[in-house]
Amino acid sequence: MIIVKNTVKITKGEAHKLTDRFQQTGLIDSFPGFIDLDVLINRKEGDTDEVIISTRWETFEDFSRWLGSDEFRQKHKHGKKQPDFIQSSVITTYDVAVSRKSIVQKENVS
Repeated sequence: MIIVKNTVKITKGEAHKLTDRFQQTGLIDSFPGFIDLDVLINRKEGDTDEVIISTRWETFEDFSRWLGSDEFRQKHKHGKKQPDFIQSSVITTYDVAVSRKSIVQKENVS
C-alpha cells in the first residue's frame, strides 16, 4: 500500500477553490487500486495557505495507471497551466510500513 501526498501552496484565503473540487464523488473513486482520499488545509501565517491531497493506493502501479488514464486527463483538463490561485505543487509518495486503527468500539448513537 502507498500514500501519495500532493502538497499545494495556495494564495491566502483561496484554499476553498481547490478543496471544493473534492466535495463530490469523482472519477478516482471507482478507479482500480484506489482506496481513499483526504483533503487537508493548513492555514499558515503569511500570504499562502497549504492544501494537502492525500490518496491511498493498493500499489504504486495502480497510482501510475491513474496518472496515465483518460479519467485523470479528463479531471485535469487545465493541462500544464495551473489555475492562478495555485502557486506550487509537490507530489510525494510513501510506502505504508505500519497502519493501525483504533481498537475502541464506537457506540452507535441513535
